[in-house]
Amino acid sequence: MDSLHDEKMARQRLEMAVTQLHRQLLDKTENLTDLLTKCTRRLEFESKMEIQRVENETEYQIQNLTRRNEELQEMYFELRQNHSQLQGEYEQLQNDLTIMKNDSVLMRKTMNDLEPLKIVDALQHIKGLQMDTQTLKGNVNILSMTQIARGQDFLALYNDTLSFKLNFTKYIEKQSRIFNETMVQILHKFQTVAITCCATASTVNRNTILKFANEKYSTGPIDINRFKTTGIFRCELAGLYIIALTVMTNHEGRVYVRRNGYTLIGVYVAPIEHGNYHTGSGFVTIYLGTGDYVTVVADLKLHIYGHFEESCLTIVKID
Repeated sequence: MDSLHDEKMARQRLEMAVTQLHRQLLDKTENLTDLLTKCTRRLEFESKMEIQRVENETEYQIQNLTRRNEELQEMYFELRQNHSQLQGEYEQLQNDLTIMKNDSVLMRKTMNDLEPLKIVDALQHIKGLQMDTQTLKGNVNILSMTQIARGQDFLALYNDTLSFKLNFTKYIEKQSRIFNETMVQILHKFQTVAITCCATASTVNRNTILKFANEKYSTGPIDINRFKTTGIFRCELAGLYIIALTVMTNHEGRVYVRRNGYTLIGVYVAPIEHGNYHTGSGFVTIYLGTGDYVTVVADLKLHIYGHFEESCLTIVKID
């Protein structure tokens, strides 16, 4: 009778301990949910402010570049008009020069036909025409040089316009790339990753990965089938994670939570009486990069108690 009474009392103590641990786990889960909600709201506010700042800066730069482009176009049209006007004046001077040349030829012919008494007057007149012709040629040369200078200015302005268009295109591409990268970072911050799975009753040998095949909850980019069959959690979205582990066994045991094969924490179970089930729990916060993997490895041979989902692993992305 005493043995039955002791066993009954031990079972009652075990049930009370399990109930207390379950309540603690629920409280910690609620705290994690509140923390995740606050972080999400803060990230939403900061992300909106950053997006607004980038949009305002981009709009300001685009307005400045558009105004500069309009000014360059106005200068370009003005230079074209000046070039057309100079071209017309140059053609008119060419026509005048041709007329003067024809007049000069005619005057020379007339001079040859003049009587000897009129040769002096004719020569003076011809010299005057020659001087006028030289003056006209000088004006034509000046106009030609002016036209060449205008053409060089026009070419320089055209090159500046091409350079401006190239720089503007590069700037737009850079701003688009920055905007896309910012959006990807924001989406990564807001994307939730969480998983809770429990182990079934089993015996696990030393240096063996524990498997948590009983899925309770999962969300986000997780290869859940691979995790349930292999016990390996592969990180698909980099960030700050919290890992919580609870293991129940009826003898002394120790397990390790590892990232990429390196131990993060150890969880030790030390029953008060051999044969009675007790739990061990551990928590760790760690940054996981894309491709990192997390495993739970037994350091000693374990008899996992999994009838009432007392051996569970939770992984949650908090940032």
